[in-house]
Amino acid sequence: ISPDYINCEKTRVEIYRRIVSAQNCDELKNLEEELKDRFGILPVATNNFLKLKEIKLNLKNKKISSLVLKNAEVVTQFSYDEGKSAKIKFLLKSFSPQEKFNELLELSRKIQKSKDFC
Repeated sequence: ISPDYINCEKTRVEIYRRIVSAQNCDELKNLEEELKDRFGILPVATNNFLKLKEIKLNLKNKKISSLVLKNAEVVTQFSYDEGKSAKIKFLLKSFSPQEKFNELLELSRKIQKSKDFC
């Protein structure tokens, strides 16, 4: 979170702490709305930080231990049963880093809603 967006260091650290400790997407969305109300339009870096946290929350209960982005390929590794794991690869359609990030967020939302991931 840039000092240009939130100039008070104490407030900036508190907001950062609240983002990191968010337990669900509703809590994160409320925090995003609060940031917009208090400080204005979200800068790209702050918006991406919120998206990254949402991705983590979306995958948290799906036993996904890692999600790696390399060029246009996303590799997810998840655990099932006792000590067994599998990898699934997805190809992204986007080329720019921001578009890849947005596509990755959408992928995490689909995984979160999917019944195929336990």
